[in-house]
Formats: sequence, structure tokens, C-alpha cells
Amino acid sequence: MLLVLTVACGSRTAPGPSSRGPHKPGVEITLYRDHAVIAHRLEVEIPPASTATVKLRIAAGAEPDEIYLVDKSALEIRQVRVIGAPTKPETCDEVSCVLESYEHACCAKFKKPVPAASALTVGVPNKLGGPIEVELAIGGPSAGTFSVLAGSPTPRIDWDAAYTLITSGAHGELRGALAIRNATGIAFPDARLRVADSQHAAVTARLKQIEAKANGTLDKKKEDTSPVGMPREVSRIDLLEGDTRVELLGPVTRPLRSMLVFDPVGSGYDYKHTQPVQDPALGAVTPGTKLVESLALDRPEAFRLLPGGPVRVLQRRPDGSLLLLSEAPLFGEATLAASIDVIPLHTAERVSGKRERRELTIDNDRRRIVEEFVLTIDNMRERPIDVLLREHLYRGQSWTIAYRSTFDAKQEGVQQLTMSTVVPARGKQTVRYVVVYSWDP
Repeated sequence: MLLVLTVACGSRTAPGPSSRGPHKPGVEITLYRDHAVIAHRLEVEIPPASTATVKLRIAAGAEPDEIYLVDKSALEIRQVRVIGAPTKPETCDEVSCVLESYEHACCAKFKKPVPAASALTVGVPNKLGGPIEVELAIGGPSAGTFSVLAGSPTPRIDWDAAYTLITSGAHGELRGALAIRNATGIAFPDARLRVADSQHAAVTARLKQIEAKANGTLDKKKEDTSPVGMPREVSRIDLLEGDTRVELLGPVTRPLRSMLVFDPVGSGYDYKHTQPVQDPALGAVTPGTKLVESLALDRPEAFRLLPGGPVRVLQRRPDGSLLLLSEAPLFGEATLAASIDVIPLHTAERVSGKRERRELTIDNDRRRIVEEFVLTIDNMRERPIDVLLREHLYRGQSWTIAYRSTFDAKQEGVQQLTMSTVVPARGKQTVRYVVVYSWDP
């Protein structure tokens, strides 16, 4: 069976799910932080003892040897051929070449050179050119009709998320949107869109772990329980060439409350490795003493897995005009597991904090590092204050909290921990915790 996919022009409007009819097989686009994956739903009819030939137009920035079957299936891509390329290249140095499989080129000596920009033409497989036509030979263990997703990554789709919070008294109206820039050379009408606030490799690794756990083959010693930004459904949209705006959230009205945040270290020291850093000077001196006056809002299910981006906080005045209060990060990888979202406004007055390291033990024989900290908040105000203490476990990603003096401690992200406390009027409050880093032999 020969299937040719064509893409027609569509509107600049990106309507939501309610404006569509029943969903038919088509294109699925997943946005990751490092690239996008464009997957085409193919209906393939495989004859007995043969393969199905499917023609596909892939986006600029994608390589023929990067096409893969997204769905877990007994089918396989047995050959990928660039349409318009010679079927029998005279030498293996030619740019156009028949790919004997999606993993290996026509011979062991084949290397794809990067041509000069003036030599780029449609039909030549390289990441700098435009869309190209390919022909897939798909086979399987038996004949029949199958539905598969053929996907390929492309760096030619960029995106950003942004939010607006309009406050009025004790409530706020939050809304968010995606700005998508499609430079693939192809329009994708009625595409299913998802977004993941993570690298593609991290999502793939977590999906493999979930599958292994379901099959009972997961090594529990190697189980990774850190938060990962898995794909979140957005809507079905018309993603045309150029810029498209897609509503991501809202408007949603949520209760707000005042909270002070003490974050003396920040994420600048974070080392994204499982082997912890042993430098004794790391984090030993933390001069930060300021607390930040912030707005806190609980995170409901509707906010789960929202991608990170800036939020503009606006206050609605009695006359209806808006006053800009703050612009700050919201959501994001560092707070994937957070139960509340905190938006900083300005430096808090008559309140100070102190962070002191009490112990550092590096035990290479037992392959662990033990570190103890004490956080002290001094409240010079006439009323009690709610304080969120944010700590960064910056030495590495393999850590556990062995002790904390407060029960209200939660992991927000891979290397971020929050602890809540109430400091009495004209009083002090201390919170102590012990973190243990460990590593494999």
C-alpha cells in the first residue's frame, strides 16, 4: 500500500478542543526543551512476506536516519530512501545516499558532509536544508493493516511559555499561553499538541523506567524518583509556518495569600550529577540574609506539568486600571513537585535570615557525604509571619533528608527542598536539617 501525506494551508487561529470534530489520524507534535518531535499517524497495509512502502514529507531540521516508530510495535523501519536522491551512489562520499536502515548508512565508510549554504537543495538530507520527501519501507512479522506513529526530531520549532496574574484583594486571575515559532517549512493543520518542560532524553528514560517497573524488571537500586516534566496535553491546533499563539491556561481564579521566602543560596551551585561534589568550600559561606515578600497560591490539578515561564503580576485598581507589581519565574523544572507556587514581589522589611553549616563529613569508604544546616529567621515585626525556607541540594542529584526539625518539608524539584515555619512576633525561629548524599561504587 502506498500512502502519501500532504499538508494543506490553515488559519492563523489556534482553536481549542471544543471547536473540533472527531479526531482523525494525523500529526502529533510534542515540544521538549531541546527540540520538538513531529509524529505522523500512518495506516500501513503489509502484504504477505513483504513490506509496505510509505511516502512521508519530513520537516526541515530532521534527518532521514532519525525517523523512528514512536509506538511500541512489532513493526520496524527496514529502509529509508530520500526521494530524488540517486538509488546507487557512485561513491559513499555523496551527500545523497540510500539508507539501508534508519541506523546505518549504505556502507561503513559513508560520512555525511555538511555542504555550503549555497549548495543546499530540497531533497538533500541535512539539518540546514528545507523539508524533504522520504520513502519508508515498513515490515513486520505478519501481514495485515497497522496504525503506527512515525516520528522525527527537529530543532526548527521553538517555544516559550508566559503567564499573567491579575490580583484583586485575596484572589488572583491566572492565565497562560504558548508562543510557538515554526520554521520547519511545513504547516501542520489540526495537529495534536503536547508540551514537556524537560529534555527529550529525560522523558524517554522515565518512560522506560515506568515500563520496566510494570514488567517487574526494574532494579529498585537504580530507580529514579526525581520529578520529570512529562508531556502535558495542550489542544489540537493549526500550527502554521511562523508564529502561533496557543492558550495554555485560564483564566483561572485562585485564592492568594502573603508569604515570606528565604532562599539564601539559589540554584547557581546546582551540580546535575549523581556523583556528589566533595569540595568543602561549596556552600560553606552563604551571605544572603534577605527574605522576599511573596504571593503564594496552591497548585491544583489544572496546574500540573505546566511549563515554566515568566509571570507578570498586575494589580487591578478601583478605577479598573492595572499596576505592574512584579515579573518573576513561575512553574518550571525546579518546582515540578511543588504543592504551592510562590511569586516574589519585593524585599521584606524588618525580617532577616541566617544560614549556618554545622557539620560536613565526607566518607569515601561508605560513599556518602553528610551535611547539616541550621536556618534562623529573626522577625522584628509586631505580628507572626509565615515563612517558606527554600534549600538547594547542590552537591548532586542523589540525596536524601536524614533529619529535619519541621514536619512540613517537601521536595519541589530534583535538587530543591522547601520547609515551612511560623515565626512569632518579635521572635526567632530555627529550622535544622541533615542531608545525606550517596553514590554507587
